[in-house]
Amino acid sequence: MKKSLSIVAAFLFGLEAFAQQGSVLQKADSLKRMYRIDEAIALLEDKLSSEDGGEEATLASLADCHFQNASLPEALSLYDALSVTSPSNTFYKIRRMLILSRMKKYGECVSQGREILSKDTIPQVVSFVGDAFRQMGQRDSAIAYYRRSLSLRPDRSSVVNKLGTTLVEEKMYREATTLAKDYLSRHPDDASILSLLGVSAHYEGRYGESVKALKKVRELGDDSFGVASYLGMDYEEMKIFELAEDEYLKALEKDSTSVQTICSLATVRQELGEDFPSRVKPLYDKAASLLEPDHRTMYNISIGLAKGYFSVKDYRASIREYENAYRYEPSSKHTLVWKGYCHQLLGEYEKAKDCYEQYLKVGKKGDTYDFAAENLSVVKSELFMGGK
Repeated sequence: MKKSLSIVAAFLFGLEAFAQQGSVLQKADSLKRMYRIDEAIALLEDKLSSEDGGEEATLASLADCHFQNASLPEALSLYDALSVTSPSNTFYKIRRMLILSRMKKYGECVSQGREILSKDTIPQVVSFVGDAFRQMGQRDSAIAYYRRSLSLRPDRSSVVNKLGTTLVEEKMYREATTLAKDYLSRHPDDASILSLLGVSAHYEGRYGESVKALKKVRELGDDSFGVASYLGMDYEEMKIFELAEDEYLKALEKDSTSVQTICSLATVRQELGEDFPSRVKPLYDKAASLLEPDHRTMYNISIGLAKGYFSVKDYRASIREYENAYRYEPSSKHTLVWKGYCHQLLGEYEKAKDCYEQYLKVGKKGDTYDFAAENLSVVKSELFMGGK
């Protein structure tokens, strides 16, 4: 009788321990659903400290917390351990693959993906391996995996788009157009694939087909910069310059800093014979100003070059860079002094005299002013004596 009671007590104790474990995991899951991830982590780590080696369910829940919290090294470490203890668990391996991709460890991501695919052909994993290859610049391999993914699930729009975009990047325009048309025959209102068709057809030189696809994209609600820009390029190639101008203006409403679009608009306005000073030249001026780096940065670069050339006694190059620096920063009058000194060292006393005198008219008293005044006396003396 006593033995029976002890067995029952042990059984009940085991049930209580199991229930306690379950309640901790349930509470952690509830905290995660409320986005109180840090609290869930603290709860699970406290539970692990009381376990001998750690229960798999607790480790898995903690790994998920770190994954959701974007604590990638911690999550990876836990999924590494879980993959060792449960090598047949595909979910752990998929999580490892996702984490490795987010950490930009694309080579390891590919290896993990291939390991998964050796056991189970999962279309999403196939395309994910393609993504990793694309990130590494290995477009041929990316194309192969995207094609493999579509052979398993042909109507995944996102993968069709990735494959088509990669084909365009590889200048395989005919293949991209064929891919897009095949998909659109079953899903004619997919805006992303219509955009792909518009781009690939444009680069094939099929401008009318590109216009048709992109106009439908706009009808479906996408009035983006890209749509207007490619329509503008299509119309320009078709020599319908009025429509090209309209589309480039629409594109610039979305992105007023696109140098290529500004220049394209200037070109079509020239083709239309619009007034150059008021309608064309300002566009080229704007494009030039967008391309030119910050003046202060260019000034610093020129000053550094000028000093460098001076140090190697290349005074002619030093003069050129001091002139550039003065052009970028007209208020930097002291550059006139150093330019003058270079002329002086080259025996060009008249030019040196002009530089010193320009500076002394506006310069403030100080070391540079005194240097300019002293050397002005020197070059005047040289000029009086006949120079060199």
